Amino acid sequence: MPRVLDAERNVLEIEDKISGDILEVHYRMPENSQRVRYSNALTVRKGGKVKIAKDIFTIQAGFGFELLTGIKKGDFVIGGRAFASEPGDPDFDPKWKEHVRAGASDVLAYLARTVFGAVDKPSDGVEFEDLETPEEDFSLDATGDVEAAAPEATADPLSGR
Repeated sequence: MPRVLDAERNVLEIEDKISGDILEVHYRMPENSQRVRYSNALTVRKGGKVKIAKDIFTIQAGFGFELLTGIKKGDFVIGGRAFASEPGDPDFDPKWKEHVRAGASDVLAYLARTVFGAVDKPSDGVEFEDLETPEEDFSLDATGDVEAAAPEATADPLSGR
């Protein structure tokens, strides 16, 4: 699927484990200067050292707030009422963005991590596959004890034998 460079609306679907729903947020692509600010906010280079910011989550949530342009109506509720981000909608709330920041900063941080980290190198050819049957049985025994059901160790794993 190609990257659409002139999209009217960028949409990110996020699996929200709190609500159990898929949330839809709308965002704008960051400008290059904003990409530089994001990178510089996460790490500071001083001499031969690189220092990592202490509160990465807050930085990510702040940049996500800057990118956020809308939400799908009904994905967020405040005071028992769903609200919308579209000005023409009867349920439009002019404070919709502030509501999202106050109650769903995790969504904003995820948005920033996804958009600013959207490019990566191709995989090194390492493939993962699900095992149909694990090599060891880690099921519970009749007493509910995992250790009793696990096979006996034949050597001390720290000894190298």
